[in-house]
This record gives sequence, C-alpha cells and structure tokens, in this order.
Amino acid sequence: RLDEAAQKKRSSTLTRSADVVFETLVAIPTHDRQGTYLLRAAVHRDAIWNRIQEDKELLIGYAILLVLFSILLGTFFAGRITWTLAELSEAALRFARGDYAYRNTVATRDELGFLGKTLNFMAEKVDTHIREIEYRSRAMEAMNRIDKTVLASLFDPNVMDMVAEIVAGFLRSGAVILVIPDDASRAYRFSIYEASAPLRTRMRREALPFATLAAGDTLGAPPFEE
Repeated sequence: RLDEAAQKKRSSTLTRSADVVFETLVAIPTHDRQGTYLLRAAVHRDAIWNRIQEDKELLIGYAILLVLFSILLGTFFAGRITWTLAELSEAALRFARGDYAYRNTVATRDELGFLGKTLNFMAEKVDTHIREIEYRSRAMEAMNRIDKTVLASLFDPNVMDMVAEIVAGFLRSGAVILVIPDDASRAYRFSIYEASAPLRTRMRREALPFATLAAGDTLGAPPFEE
C-alpha cells in the first residue's frame, strides 16, 4: 500500500481492524522534489465513541433539529403534491362532466405539471371539435329549416323573410339581407332582417328598380352596397 500511495498520490481503504475504521495514505513530495513523505491518517473506533460521548448533547440537539426540519420539509412537499393532485382531480371531473372550457393551473416542472398541460391540451382539442360539431349541426338544421320553408311556402311572398330570419339565427349576426331580382316589377326585392331592431320592425322589405343601376353597375358597387 505504501508503493501504491507513492505512485497514485493517495490510497484509502476501510479496514476490518478492531481499532481502526478507516485509513488513508497521502503522498506528499519533499521541498526539494527528491523524495516523498507518506502521511497516514486513521480513524479509530475509540476516538469516534469518545467524541460521541463528549458531544452527546450537541448531537442530540442536531438530531432534533434535523427531525423537525425533515417534518417541515415533508409537510411542505406533501401539501404541494396534495394541492396539485386536487387540482388535477378537479380538472378531470370537470372534463368528465363536459366542462371543456376549464383549464387547470398546475405549472410545476415535474411529471404532474406535464400531466396538467396534457389535460389542458386534451380539453382544448375536445372543445374545438365540439364547437365545430355544434356549428355543423346548426348549419344542417338551418339548411333543413330553409328547405322545409321553401317547399311549404313556395308561392308565399313571405318566404324570403322566413329564410332571412333563419339565416340570421344560424349566423348569429346583427343583420341579414336577401336580394332577388323580380322581372315582373323590374326591380330588386330586398328582405332585411335586423336583430337589434324592435320585434315588430326587425323584418322589413324594400325594392330597388333596375333603372336605378347605371349600365354595368351591380349591387356590389357603391353606393348600392351600403
């Protein structure tokens, strides 16, 4: 071991001696670099036990402080994990009840935080798909109502008013204007639905004679677009 320490600059070992617990050899060169000192440091069992006996009260105090610190630290992390799990459970329950607009606030940088982000991502995707399905369902319902209205009121002059009201309800817009050319009266027939107007005046009709438009003008050209 002396040769090993001189070559590697250090050699440490746990011993099985009755007196020595740990022993290390450290190689230290002499001031003239011509030789090497070998410093031996050993930890004896009796020395450890005597030190424990001397500092018994201090060690007990340190042990009590360590236990208290461990309890406080454990309580803090346990409370944090409990809150995180409660938040994730609440998000999962709302998700199961169909509340896809809810987003959990877990922002930790661990597995629970990743799970929270995943739940939010899933809820956002499901919410988007549900909105798209609802929009398509309302579109199909509006188209079905328009078909039924037109077929049931083919010769009814109010059919355009009915269609305008159905379209306004589907688009949820403030105003809808339907225009068709009436060759018999040589004018464009307007059916104007305004959701913000009083109930009796929400639907009104207007006519624009063909002669009002100059050659080449269309309803999309100013000032008729207004």
